[in-house]
Amino acid sequence: PPVMNNAGYAGVIRRNSRKRGKPGMWRHSLRMYQTMRTSELQLAQNATTTQSRRRLIIQRSNIHFEGALVSCSKLGLWKKAMQIYHEVEEKAVRNGDLEDGRAEIRQQRSRGKFYVAVTDTMVQSLVSACAKASRRKRRQTGDSRDGPLFTIDERREPLDAVRQVLFEMEKRHGIPLVARHLNPLAAAYQHLGFVSEASELLSNLPDPKRISLEPPFEHKEKKKNYRYGNGDVILQGSPDKDDDIAGSVNVNNLYSKDRASYSILVQGAVADEDWTAAIDSLRTMTESSLYPKGRNLNAWTEVSKSNAGKRGSSSWKKKRDECWLDSLR
Repeated sequence: PPVMNNAGYAGVIRRNSRKRGKPGMWRHSLRMYQTMRTSELQLAQNATTTQSRRRLIIQRSNIHFEGALVSCSKLGLWKKAMQIYHEVEEKAVRNGDLEDGRAEIRQQRSRGKFYVAVTDTMVQSLVSACAKASRRKRRQTGDSRDGPLFTIDERREPLDAVRQVLFEMEKRHGIPLVARHLNPLAAAYQHLGFVSEASELLSNLPDPKRISLEPPFEHKEKKKNYRYGNGDVILQGSPDKDDDIAGSVNVNNLYSKDRASYSILVQGAVADEDWTAAIDSLRTMTESSLYPKGRNLNAWTEVSKSNAGKRGSSSWKKKRDECWLDSLR
């Protein structure tokens, strides 16, 4: 095949990694990434020869790493994703992108050199890959998926690995820890039965605070302007729309729990049949102006019904059939 440049590799990797329900395309994306990586390493080893200078300069940047990590997240290849993530960290340090322990995201080319840094997209793909890997119950041997079963400790290993990465992320790369990073990890812990670990993980996020503003003291009907508090905040629009804004403006809730975080806490408490903790979590959720949706209620109901089935309570149809069989005997 003809030699591709960096843009050609980026197009193939990114395009195939974004396909829906196409595992073959995702694997092809990773194969192209591996081909580009091999070419880059070979060119780096032969950088002093005159022949290599005439060839195209193959060097990976953020777009290549992000595309490969997206493919790993869809395939559940957490070890490959972790390897790519650590490689990004090494290249960021080598290129001088880490200053005072923080990464400056640079998407530009300067003096013929591509700068690489860890981004939020890479972190989310890494978390997704580890969470999906923890849900696999059997090893895949060749083309068969009916391999030996994973132990609980083996299924928990990717979760513990990415947990350490998340808690070091802000210090090393300047990326704040938010709910979208911890929610998939907490749900994966809860799926394996580690409810206390999931609650402890979400406890690192504060509860959102409801900031109420003072009622308007100035109202101009023509311009439809509203002034709240001491007059610093001005909201424009119709009276019907702006009356709902006062008392529901949240400006410091970027790093706090969201609706999915509280749903995981309630679901874990229901799974443990700790109804006091479930009610407390639901009360805190509603006090933060976050209300459950239909999908949350359905998930809690399914968990409650599964617990009822584990206790041995059967439906009236099963009891009827059992009585009918006993009468025949």
